[in-house]
Amino acid sequence: MGTKPVQTAKANWVVEQNARARKGEEGLPEKWKLIIRALKRSLGKTGKAAGFENFGPLRQLGNDVFHCHLNTGKPRYVAV
Repeated sequence: MGTKPVQTAKANWVVEQNARARKGEEGLPEKWKLIIRALKRSLGKTGKAAGFENFGPLRQLGNDVFHCHLNTGKPRYVAV
């Protein structure tokens, strides 16, 4: 007799983007828009920025504000 798989609730996180961030994203090349969508999808599913560098809190702005480097080199794109 086999065991039944245990159903676990998947954590869904709310990813918010203010109007200023949305407007800034509109002006980016399509490549960066796709990267930002991937970041938002990763955050929404797991609450983590899997595969992105330097994801962490911006302590100067409080415990609920985070940043993530979207690339290396210059120009450097950072999502907050």
